Amino acid sequence: LKLLIVAFALLINAIVFSQEHPKNISYGNQQWLQYYNKLKLNKKYTIVSDASFRWKDYFKGYNLALLRTGIMYNFRENISVSFGIASTVSFNANKMSRGELRGWQELLLSSRISRLYLTNRFRLEERYFKNIKNDSFDDGYNFNYRFRYRFFVSIPINNNTIKDKTLSVNIGDEIFINFGKEITYNTFDNNRILLGINYQFNNKYSITLNYVNQLTHTNAINIYENTDILWLSLTHTLGLKEKSKEKEN
Repeated sequence: LKLLIVAFALLINAIVFSQEHPKNISYGNQQWLQYYNKLKLNKKYTIVSDASFRWKDYFKGYNLALLRTGIMYNFRENISVSFGIASTVSFNANKMSRGELRGWQELLLSSRISRLYLTNRFRLEERYFKNIKNDSFDDGYNFNYRFRYRFFVSIPINNNTIKDKTLSVNIGDEIFINFGKEITYNTFDNNRILLGINYQFNNKYSITLNYVNQLTHTNAINIYENTDILWLSLTHTLGLKEKSKEKEN
């Protein structure tokens, strides 16, 4: 089933992207800094939030700011659903150029095969856009849906499992597909190929450094951007109750 899901995602990517030609591609780079927070309320419910700021051209220009929050419900250890809201601001020449309000819903499936930790993430987004001029929003808005699918593998290096003081290698791919009445030629939104390392200090803190190669369809027909991204993130988990190991004398 996992292989079929991956094959299906790659097939969609190939079909959608191959339909749009000729392909004019420009190249660039971005630097992302991100903070993830997980507040575990109990065994079933977790509040998930993250904040990110992104630069381009080796920190010379602003690219995007993002705030996102939601609630996750765990059906079982390896199956969860989440929903929430996000807000982003895009920049052009270091000035705010567009704002976005986004609803999102997610299904996360995880499994383990020997040392391999596998996750399949399916996410639906409802995206409302407004242009910004002179630090104020224009009238009206644009709207579209976006579907995202990510396949992700983590492989621990210095331990057989991912636990305290574990270094892991991450490999993944995520495809983004636009749809809705306002989508005409840019059904393919972007694709991200990811390779990185993660270090889990303990059950509360972990840090990740990823390299991402992102191919994006711009707002112009048949114009694409290929971006090399360096992505540093910190994950912070709260609300965990550690069991005392002390024994009574």
